[in-house]
Amino acid sequence: MTTILDTPTRRDLIGGAAVAVAAPLAAAVGSRDAVAAPVSPPRDGRSEFNLSINGRDHHLNVDTRTSLLDVLREHTGHTGAKKGCDQGQCGACTVMVGGQRVLSCLSLAVA
Repeated sequence: MTTILDTPTRRDLIGGAAVAVAAPLAAAVGSRDAVAAPVSPPRDGRSEFNLSINGRDHHLNVDTRTSLLDVLREHTGHTGAKKGCDQGQCGACTVMVGGQRVLSCLSLAVA
């Protein structure tokens, strides 16, 4: 008889994926672009992390499903990236992360 208690939950998988994605980004720090470094593992669907934007640090605690665009505009006050199509087609939300162009409406902030 198989027990369901031993299988990981969706929350466990998302938390592990967020840490696995954020670790290489934290190691690639070297420019003044937006870079996230995880502070603690996600709890209750939220994640606490530091975000460095143009050399200025922001300590955030947001839902793990929040897009980078929404964090930039609503939590840090950086309104330069615009919400256009919200599908990655128009490029209005493009930001530089670690020297690479990223569509912030399609990227999670925890990544």
